[in-house]
Amino acid sequence: MLLLRYKQIMSGDPDSGVQATQNMARPRLSFSFPCLLALFGLLPGLTAAEVAQDANDLNGDGLVVGLALSGGGLRATGVAYGALMELSDLGFLERVDWISAVSGGSIIAAYYGLGLPLDSFGGKLQTNLATESLGNVFTPKNLFDGRDTTRTDGFAQTLDDLFFGGQRMTALRERPRLLINATNLETANLFVFSRAASGDESQDASGHLPLYELPAAEQSRIRVSACVAASSAIPTVLVPFELKVVPRGSNGDSTSKARVIRLIDGGVVDNQGIEALLTRRCDAILSVDASASVITEKGYRYFTPGSTKVIPIIRKRYRDLLQARVRDRLGERYVHLQVTDETVVEMSPLQTSLEKEELARLVAHGRDLVRGQREAIVGALASPESQR
Repeated sequence: MLLLRYKQIMSGDPDSGVQATQNMARPRLSFSFPCLLALFGLLPGLTAAEVAQDANDLNGDGLVVGLALSGGGLRATGVAYGALMELSDLGFLERVDWISAVSGGSIIAAYYGLGLPLDSFGGKLQTNLATESLGNVFTPKNLFDGRDTTRTDGFAQTLDDLFFGGQRMTALRERPRLLINATNLETANLFVFSRAASGDESQDASGHLPLYELPAAEQSRIRVSACVAASSAIPTVLVPFELKVVPRGSNGDSTSKARVIRLIDGGVVDNQGIEALLTRRCDAILSVDASASVITEKGYRYFTPGSTKVIPIIRKRYRDLLQARVRDRLGERYVHLQVTDETVVEMSPLQTSLEKEELARLVAHGRDLVRGQREAIVGALASPESQR
């Protein structure tokens, strides 16, 4: 899977977002007035790419801004929580059109996306998610209803109990629009969930692999917790999340050629969450990155005994290539907020609850990352006219 992604980014057009837009889930877009005029031929001079760009500019300020919240377990959740609050306090969050989140980052992103108050979020992270999830698997109802309830199902129920209250993806706010990233084991693509449409997104325009999407009927029913659980399904810790889909272009037919795919942690492909933002042709990207390098001067940070080192090597190479691509494309409009506190970096991504002091440290570090790059963020979000 990682070899395929590596090949795609090495062989793709330098502007990967242009290519990938053709292979992404097709949401119902809201167009601005100039965009509608262009579609009807009443405003000459706009190209198809400019029309698409206008549609991605959800707040109509002339700049498509993306915010990426990385994976990294509850470490990432806590850092992203602090960063979101600081971005909100400084007035930057209102400039964001798209939030792309992975695994631990998707928990706080979805909570915010549902319009829930940020100040009530932190205390919920002191609950042990593993214990609660197992408790939700082995209930009398589950033991006798004939269904095969998995650890991932139990985790989704825990997310509902603590954070989301059973709300569906259609309840997410219109802007900023949330993208929750998982990995499709069947196609090696990102499978991206959003409020209007969900499906495979590919960097490969050759079309030699099928693309799948969620049928319209299922899109209206899927819960936020299920999408976050899929994005967080770390291999061996949680089982793959199974989802019934149809081939792209089935016109919403959920019976013809329907199949079940398996989704795992989105961080297997892109733990930063920036690929989905490139696909949407963002002009500026702020990346809150709490992921830790798989290879350090001391050796391999995450290494399963008996396995090879091929996977961490390819993950590092793909991450490096993606970083280079986004920097080449956006320049100073890409702001990378990488964790620097060694205590934070050394926290295990498999930690299932946070002590009050640990949460406070993570939140403070997330705020510090934003404060420390405030001038860079101001520059990244400056209007194109002001930079001339």
